Amino acid sequence: MLKVSHLVKFVHELKPQSTPTRLTFFNYISNLCDPEASLTADLVDQFFLSALDYAHWYSHRSQLGHEVELLLENFNSYFQNQFPIHLVRFPQTIQIVDVEQTQDWQEVVSEVLRRRCGRHDRFRLLSEPTKRGVGLILRQDGALEVRFFDRKMTLRQGLLEPLRRDLVISYDSNLELASNHFHKFDLAPQMTAQFKSTGDLVTGTIVRGYFFQKMQNFELTHICDIPKLFSQLKRVETLFVQPQSDSYYLDLKSQLEKTISLLAVGDSEAKEWASYLHSQGEIASKEIYTDDKTLESLVKELSRLLKKESPGYDKKQELTVSRKNSPQQIHVR
Repeated sequence: MLKVSHLVKFVHELKPQSTPTRLTFFNYISNLCDPEASLTADLVDQFFLSALDYAHWYSHRSQLGHEVELLLENFNSYFQNQFPIHLVRFPQTIQIVDVEQTQDWQEVVSEVLRRRCGRHDRFRLLSEPTKRGVGLILRQDGALEVRFFDRKMTLRQGLLEPLRRDLVISYDSNLELASNHFHKFDLAPQMTAQFKSTGDLVTGTIVRGYFFQKMQNFELTHICDIPKLFSQLKRVETLFVQPQSDSYYLDLKSQLEKTISLLAVGDSEAKEWASYLHSQGEIASKEIYTDDKTLESLVKELSRLLKKESPGYDKKQELTVSRKNSPQQIHVR
């Protein structure tokens, strides 16, 4: 049986940098596909769908399809027609529809989620102002699927469905990342992360742009050591985890409160970690818990105390600010 590694090796020997299409295809199969996975038509279809999500490749879809088709025909000839190329749907035959009306889009995506649910499963669709949406599927056993959608749709077997089907994060019944799944989602426009979880460690890749260029590779790394992935993943989890039961939120809030109390009484050791904690708090407040006023207030107070400890701090400035904010109560610290 053919594996992805066979195709990666074949394309690599063709010098993928020689054409944009070949480089894009090579980057995708080498950066975002398991080398030991079976080589299937569905995998190639997923490449085309991912590429067509970019305006560049949609406008050059004929070039993309014809060049990859020729490459696969040569590959198939070399491996005695073991690859089912006749099952691949090439991009020049794929129609993409941008669904502008929110109600129509919600009905289409809700029907897609409904078809993915079992009899005792439940789903919920959450819309975002950016014309993107998140679908939550709660399985009967307590496992949770988080699926990501935008307004791009295509026809499959007579049904209108989202263009991308691979942007999914899976959780077990304890709301821990499922260990037997590849997790994949966009960290930012034109930036995608794909990874697997093993306990508290993750292994995967971050790619960017329509060339699927590798931006970062990580293996058995604590997810908190990958700031962009960690913050965006925690932001997703705020959709279904309340801060009061979020261990990271509770720990961060506790550390901020403790550090503020220690700095207020002049604890010298607290100064050693306060700046780092402040940067962590700012990221959490601006990128994860964006509407949490308690966290925002704690970060601001820690910032004020750090400025007070800085060598160039002028107490007269604090007096002026205090007068502006509260004319009847002036406090000089």
